[in-house]
This record gives sequence, structure tokens and C-alpha cells, in this order.
Amino acid sequence: MAAGTLGFLVASSIGAALGVMFAPKSGAETRGELSEKARRLAWRFKRNRAELQDSVKSIFGKLSEDLEQAYLQVRGEVLAQMDAITPGEDAKSAYKDIVKNAVNAAAKGQRWTKIQVDKFISHLETEYEDTKTSTDA
Repeated sequence: MAAGTLGFLVASSIGAALGVMFAPKSGAETRGELSEKARRLAWRFKRNRAELQDSVKSIFGKLSEDLEQAYLQVRGEVLAQMDAITPGEDAKSAYKDIVKNAVNAAAKGQRWTKIQVDKFISHLETEYEDTKTSTDA
């Protein structure tokens, strides 16, 4: 193990010495070039990051508008169908069925994952619970 470490150190030292001896430019010139390249790289990174942030904002802004529109549409359909529930029915169970059917119908043609659909359904079901709680109080 010590022989391997010693060999690595010797080889590194020889490589560094040869690099300094055969370097085409002085240290100051090389450092200046490296510094300039680092500045250009940092500028490019900042520019690309700003472009990426703008793209993400436009994509997610559009996405959130689309989801909000879908939510309002589904909610309207659910509320319209709630009027059709007969007084003897279990309103909570009927509401859950209406929500599930409305969300699944809205999800067709969309690229929603099962998790997104389940969250949508859960949110609307929670809304029902909140409404029932506030009307019962």
C-alpha cells in the first residue's frame, strides 16, 4: 500500500514538473486565460438559467391555468348533478360517485397521472365535507 502511494506521489511530481517545463505560456497568461474562460462560462450559465426559468414559468403558468379551468368545470358539473340526488339517497355516497365520474371524464384526453386524478377527487370530496360541516353548524 505504501509503495503504491509513493509511486503515485512520484508520478504526480514528475507530471507536474514536466507540465511546468513544457508549458507554452507563462503562469500569469495561463491564469488569465483560465479566469476569462471561467467568467464566460459563468455568464453562459446565468443566461441559460434565466432562459430555463422563463420557460418553466411559462409552462407551469399555463399548466396551472389549465388545471384551474378543469377544476372549475368539474366542480360545476358536480354541483349540477347534485341537484338530481333524491332526498332518500345517501348524499355523501352519491356525491363521491358523481365526483369520481366527473373527474374521470375530465381526465380523458388529458395527460393526468392516477395520482393527480386521485388528488383531484380527494380535494372535491374534502370540499363536500367542509360544506356539510359548515351547513350543519
